[in-house]
Amino acid sequence: MEELTLEAFIRGEWIDIGIISFPKSSQHNFRVTELNYLSDYALEHHDKDDFHAVSLNHPVSFFFDDMGKPGWLKFLDDIMPSGASRRYWVKHLDIEDLSSDEQDYVLLKFGTMSPIGNLRVKDSLPERYEVADNLYFSVDDVKNRAGDFLDYAQQRGAAAGGATGAGGEAPKLILRCGFDHGSGSEKIWIDPYQDDNSNHDLHYLVKYPRGSRSTIDCNILRAEFYFYHELTEMGVETISTDGMRLEEGLNYPSLWLPRFDVQIN
Repeated sequence: MEELTLEAFIRGEWIDIGIISFPKSSQHNFRVTELNYLSDYALEHHDKDDFHAVSLNHPVSFFFDDMGKPGWLKFLDDIMPSGASRRYWVKHLDIEDLSSDEQDYVLLKFGTMSPIGNLRVKDSLPERYEVADNLYFSVDDVKNRAGDFLDYAQQRGAAAGGATGAGGEAPKLILRCGFDHGSGSEKIWIDPYQDDNSNHDLHYLVKYPRGSRSTIDCNILRAEFYFYHELTEMGVETISTDGMRLEEGLNYPSLWLPRFDVQIN
């Protein structure tokens, strides 16, 4: 039986909270899933359905109950690659020929290192290399390379998968942005581990035009930038516009949204 370890970011650190199991995987059935919280974790946080739980539907408990309906745990759809990110991973892992259920398992195991939110699959974390920890890119790299940035970053030795945690049809990247005092310019980097609370570089979700990236597609993305500012002026609570950026690349614009799920102390 295949199993994956689930982690949660709680009070400033990643901790193991449970095991996702595939009880029928020996029969090549990856659609049936179960979640079992770790015993010590369940003892400390029993019955909590807040950020300690994987979802409201699965509060922390000692035993898994599928309510007589075995199948796919819906919260997994929220953390595994989807949309443009899924297409990248399916191609990158060369799993086009697998069934969608088998693809889901492989994507959970290898591509769920940095989803939006406070959950991740521990098995997805790449081996750590010094070159990847000290690899930086320019803003021009991100805004001009657009969809090719991931391949470019991978070729240079970065753990590019750490930038793929956002779902949706529009291509998106999860990046960090800081300032290099030596060169006097901004530095962009990929943070697949998200484990250094002392680093205050900004967290961004960088969004590119969806569809065929036609003029209309590009203008829709540009309009989104201004809509956020108008909503903020009207007093509507939305993504913070502090640090939000609209960057014009050689071919397409990119919208840099501050991460709403990350708080830097």
